[in-house]
Amino acid sequence: MGRSGRFLVPELTTADHYVASVIDQHRVDTGPESAAHAAGLEVMPLVKE
Repeated sequence: MGRSGRFLVPELTTADHYVASVIDQHRVDTGPESAAHAAGLEVMPLVKE
């Protein structure tokens, strides 16, 4: 919080960089040979029920 008791809102470019860094940190490989794809194949029958 700033001295006036208000929250400081970051500039848009700072927020954009933050979001891009979070996405980059949590990015996973995709495709037919990936662990994410295998997990999806295991979960889909349960979701369809």
